[in-house]
Amino acid sequence: MPNLAAQVMADRVARDAAKAQFEGHYQAFKADLADRGVGGRIADEAMEQAQAVFDEAVAVVEEHPAAVGNLGRYRDLVCA
Repeated sequence: MPNLAAQVMADRVARDAAKAQFEGHYQAFKADLADRGVGGRIADEAMEQAQAVFDEAVAVVEEHPAAVGNLGRYRDLVCA
């Protein structure tokens, strides 16, 4: 029985340590969320993705200018 009591106490200590660590992370997350907000985070992510797409498009144009230069002829077919 004494071994069981010691195990319970050790488990409680481990649980309390894990809970304290979680609470620390949770409070930091809440503070960061209060500073930026969900809308700000979504807007930041959308801007980052749009910039990445634009950068990739510029790289393709710089690498294959002749292929992109002919798009003017096909624009009328696609937009019609």
